[in-house]
Amino acid sequence: MVVCNDETMNILLTGKPGSGKTTLLEKFLATVPNKQGFIAREVRQDGQRTGFELISSQGAKAPLASVDSKSPTKVSRYGINLEEFDQFLTNLPPVKVDNLLYIDEIGQMQLFSQKFKDVAGSYLDSKSLFVGTITAIYQDDFTKSVLNRSDVVVVAVDESNRLAIEEMLNSLTIAIPYLPMLDDKTRQAVTKMAREYGAISAYTQLKKLFKNAVKYVAEKRVNQLSEAEFEVRGNTRRHNVANHNGQWKCDCDLFLGKGQFAGSGGECSHIQAVKLKNY
Repeated sequence: MVVCNDETMNILLTGKPGSGKTTLLEKFLATVPNKQGFIAREVRQDGQRTGFELISSQGAKAPLASVDSKSPTKVSRYGINLEEFDQFLTNLPPVKVDNLLYIDEIGQMQLFSQKFKDVAGSYLDSKSLFVGTITAIYQDDFTKSVLNRSDVVVVAVDESNRLAIEEMLNSLTIAIPYLPMLDDKTRQAVTKMAREYGAISAYTQLKKLFKNAVKYVAEKRVNQLSEAEFEVRGNTRRHNVANHNGQWKCDCDLFLGKGQFAGSGGECSHIQAVKLKNY
């Protein structure tokens, strides 16, 4: 694993073509006011896909690939317009720290460009939150290095989980203003916890982490009562959290599997907040 210092969380949606990862990213971006990056959209003619174009957050456009391109660099029937792609990347503005960064996608077409790899690397290394998409059907040394970073949370999208991931991304919108309020150690703990949930597709827990736990810690809502007992001031009431012999307990419905969480109990945002506070 590539260990990243002073890391800020990077979230990458992955999935097969047509899984919906780009649509999820665009819906999420529509909720974020301060952002910069670029996406690749299909170009269609008479209902048929004829290529892809790039669109930046500033509205700049450039062709990425086309069936009509004479470029010798090809993916399937699409010629890659490397010169125009590189110029598009060169014209991107410098990273503004307060902005969310995004790229759609880290994919085979884009990876022919060293300039693209440099930009993607600079976005991933930035102290800004990054959310993007990455191919699930093509791998090279660059994609492997990205997926192996300690600050990358991988979220695998398919038809069965799109709604859960959309809800998780909506919760991330809530967390964005609170993340800068955390110290470096706590931000790294958030990333580590998110990576663990992403690895087992625990999207309810990811949603709770972003929607509530980050806020509870940032707003100092965790109070330690004893060595093993804690109180967390939740959104509607105070909750008791305990850790005895490594076993966590909470009195909330999610942990107990009650109410709307009947049959699907699990780690709650109150336990998450205590863990983050005491990481």
